[in-house]
Amino acid sequence: MSATQSATQSATQIVKTKTFIRDNMKAIPNFKYLFQRNRIFYFRFKLAKPLIQSEIFLSLKTDDIAEAVILWQKLIPYTEKLKQLILLGDRVTQSRCALLFQGIKSDMLKQLQINQTDHG
Repeated sequence: MSATQSATQSATQIVKTKTFIRDNMKAIPNFKYLFQRNRIFYFRFKLAKPLIQSEIFLSLKTDDIAEAVILWQKLIPYTEKLKQLILLGDRVTQSRCALLFQGIKSDMLKQLQINQTDHG
């Protein structure tokens, strides 16, 4: 097996593992985008329209439902911004759309860090 084939096979295995991990999550009723896997809560948002990257998957780093809901509430407003990317459609380039997507994701991560600093 060549080095390229080996690397490709390894990358494919990583993708399959990530897919299994993400698909092996339990949705939390009444809290859209909130999931739990192995007692830890996650925020998962997937855009309906495929972009360069169209999913945000963030660990809330807690196994406490009350804390997870507080974090969820802080992240929900960002979903509206993400949905606006779909409405932009062909008015912006795919690379500009990807940049906007990454900016929103970065803001979400900052929001989580602020909360962890406040409670840490």
